[in-house]
Amino acid sequence: MPRRSTLALGRMDRTFAYFVVVGPGIPETITSHLDIEPSETWNKGDPRVPGGSPLGFMKWVLNSGLSEDEPWNEHIDALAELLEPRKTRLLSLPQGHESGIQCVAYYRSVNPGFALAPKTMARIANLSLELDFDIYCLGSASSDA
Repeated sequence: MPRRSTLALGRMDRTFAYFVVVGPGIPETITSHLDIEPSETWNKGDPRVPGGSPLGFMKWVLNSGLSEDEPWNEHIDALAELLEPRKTRLLSLPQGHESGIQCVAYYRSVNPGFALAPKTMARIANLSLELDFDIYCLGSASSDA
């Protein structure tokens, strides 16, 4: 089956995915537990975005490291490569912490679609990770709307 992100349903202008851990405490606890350096971290009380409301929890993020023009399957598989050797550690995160993979897309079309490969879904299921999708339909750049 062709990758739907490249079909006439609409070109994805940007796609990315990252592994995230949220919970109490400080990011260094997760870094030490997972034995991998994060891409980004926030402490409880840090603004969500510059000038934004404060976070009510610690946030630890590991990006896929891929370009934002790659489809979600590629991003998720890249994250699985990093996380699979740490499966035991993932399944034993400190109490009160939650984790998952966040997938984000910015589309120019109004009715986008996507498909995930069975192999990709199986890898994430094997890690007991939740997938969360944020899809933003920005409309056509030339739209009169």
